[in-house]
Formats: sequence, C-alpha cells, structure tokens
Amino acid sequence: MSNLDFNLSDETTLNLGTDKAPFELTAILNLGCPYSQAWWLANEAELLRVTSAGYLNLHLKFWSKPSPLLTAGNVANTYIDYSHPDAALAYVQAAFHQQDDLRAAPDTDAYLRGTYQLAPLAASVIVAQQVVEEAERNQLSSLPSFIVNDELVAGSESTVVAAYLTKVFDYRKDYFSWKADDRFTVIPAARTPERLAKEAKILAVIAKMEKREAAERSSSD
Repeated sequence: MSNLDFNLSDETTLNLGTDKAPFELTAILNLGCPYSQAWWLANEAELLRVTSAGYLNLHLKFWSKPSPLLTAGNVANTYIDYSHPDAALAYVQAAFHQQDDLRAAPDTDAYLRGTYQLAPLAASVIVAQQVVEEAERNQLSSLPSFIVNDELVAGSESTVVAAYLTKVFDYRKDYFSWKADDRFTVIPAARTPERLAKEAKILAVIAKMEKREAAERSSSD
C-alpha cells in the first residue's frame, strides 16, 4: 500500500488516458523548469500515443516550487485551465516548446497574455498552492518527480516513457514477466481475489490492444 497522498481529481490535475489502463504515471512538473521541459520533450509523442491507446493513465501535476529560477514557471502554472483539459494540454505543450521565451520574458504575465491570449485563473492559483502543500506533505525535493503505479521515482533524467513503464514491471515482478517480443505474461502465483481482479483488468486491456494492432496490420497489408 502506497503512503503517497496526491489529489488526482480533474479540478487539480491534467488527466490523460483512462483509469482502466494497466499502467499509471503521475508526473510532477513545472512549466518553467528546464529539467521538466527536457523530460516532456523527450517523451511527449510516446506519452500521447500510449495514453490514447489505452495503455497509460497519465496525471500531470504542476508544482510551483519556491525558487528564483522557477519564478516564470510558477506564474505560468496558474494559467492552466483544468476545466478545459484539451485547451490546457495544448497550452502545456506550447509552453514547454517555447520555454526559452517564457524564461527570458521581462514580464511573465504580459508574455503569457500576449502569446497565448490567456489570463491567470483564480482557481488555478488555488490549485498551485494545493500542489505546493502536497509536495511538502509527500516530501518531494526534485523537479520533475514521478509516481509509477504508486511508487515515487524522483529524478531529472530525460528518460523515455518506456523506461518508466519498465520500472512498473520491476516493481510488480510478482505479476508480470517480459517476453522476447516485449509483451508480457502473468506469472503463476497465489490466486487471491485482489490478484485475479488485477490480472483480469490488465489482460483485458492487452487483448483489446492486440486485437486493434492486428486489425491495423491487416488493413495495411
């Protein structure tokens, strides 16, 4: 059982994917943090692919960490409109791609208003403070930080998402085993009701994905 305590509601988090996905990743980022940017840019395409494919339930949280180097990012975080997730994702993507301009702007608010035609949101200011409290409560120290299926992975490496999914297997070796073709099978183990439910959920998602992939291969032949 994880001792981590984060509010992943749609009001406080940019949620992508489905809660039926076999893997879950919470990324704690900052729009002005160069390490957050490096991780996002390295993983963006794959993150969006695996979430849309139903493989990953992705939660993006934005930590306005007190630091002079993060002042611009802390302001930018308050422009995320959690009530409109598609628009919020588009803004997050643009902010990371144009982070150099954000960090160099002499007036962050003026830059954000002029560039994205947005305004800071009172609700997002409240969310930003809540995430600060969550970070303190969970003793976070690094940006970015990641929670992979309830396991905290702090660090700044610009690692592809596959590496984080691999960590899930490492943490769940009592459930899974890699096969040569990068698929996995369930390892025979004590068949508790909890384990059976978990296995059924994951195998159903995999079967659906494999059926879709087979159909795509067939249509391209």
